[in-house]
Amino acid sequence: MLMDMKAERLTITRMLRDSALELLLTFLMLFGVTSIVRWVIGPSPISRAIPQIQVELLIVGLAVAILIAGLISSPPGRSTGGHMNPAISLAMWRFGVFPGVGVVPYIVAQLLGSVLGVVIAGVGVLAGAAFGLIVARVAGSYFGDLKMPGALPVIVSALVLLGAAVVASMLPAARAARVDVMQALRSE
Repeated sequence: MLMDMKAERLTITRMLRDSALELLLTFLMLFGVTSIVRWVIGPSPISRAIPQIQVELLIVGLAVAILIAGLISSPPGRSTGGHMNPAISLAMWRFGVFPGVGVVPYIVAQLLGSVLGVVIAGVGVLAGAAFGLIVARVAGSYFGDLKMPGALPVIVSALVLLGAAVVASMLPAARAARVDVMQALRSE
């Protein structure tokens, strides 16, 4: 009996550790994607150097692919399976390659990680926009011919990027939320 309790504790410990790693991976993915989109498509030296949206989207796609491949092949990604998405966790469970007991903790960790990643990236975008406006005002006082955009275009572009990141992370989360987890676990 003692051995069974120890094995069960080990399983719970492993599940909690893997769920925490899944939260970290999902956080890094959403933070990375939001940051990549902000720097390549949002107002930045990179977006000013690349005038065509198709090229910007190609760069975003390549950068995100490298980011996701890196996260999946990292030690935490190899340990957890690198799902980083509730739909992947549910599919892996339905295919019989992921234990049903781990689905709910993984989904909770992934949703929390995605929200944290987007929120922290959004805070960074807003802080960067505020700092940029301050620097623009200071630079404008030294260089009279320097024309800087007002606060409204900078704030609106930051909010559009933040909104796109939230929508992109909430669509998979909403789809996963429609699954009756208890019924799915009972059918296992």
